[in-house]
Amino acid sequence: MKLFIDTTSNQQTVVQLGRQILRQNSRLWHSQVVLPMIEKLLNQQKKTLKDISKIEVKTGQGSLTGIRVGQAIKQALDFALGLETKT
Repeated sequence: MKLFIDTTSNQQTVVQLGRQILRQNSRLWHSQVVLPMIEKLLNQQKKTLKDISKIEVKTGQGSLTGIRVGQAIKQALDFALGLETKT
């Protein structure tokens, strides 16, 4: 199952797991909301982190700090799950 993370916007954080998308206004820092959002999606789908086979992060235009937050979360999860890390 693919996990997609978009932290490029200063207004919103987007996390997609499979076909389900969760969006949250980013009044808080991305780093504070991304992992709870991932956990919420996993719980809703009755899945665990081990069900994630690929992680993709949006790296297009947007907040450089937001992009770095998304990449750092991807690298940490890739390492923890034994997935191939490409930055």
